[in-house]
Amino acid sequence: MDIKEFLLHDKTLNHSELARRMWPTNKSPEAYLSRKLHGARVFTRRDATRALAILRNLAIELSSLSLGELPSLKPGAKKAGPSTPGV
Repeated sequence: MDIKEFLLHDKTLNHSELARRMWPTNKSPEAYLSRKLHGARVFTRRDATRALAILRNLAIELSSLSLGELPSLKPGAKKAGPSTPGV
């Protein structure tokens, strides 16, 4: 799958943030990316290279995350769950 197909079909990615990172000085980068992906403008090799570099950088940022210092659940303690009003 190439980058354009991925951007068109993957629904987990926030296109708005990607567009802002691709064209930080553009007044409406989301619309610009949408026009490029849907054929109103040409999605160029430079666009694909830029998008791929941003996605790779994001992957590196995500892979460096840790859980940090979180409290452990004490033995026998109940997990806090969502409350259900009226039940």
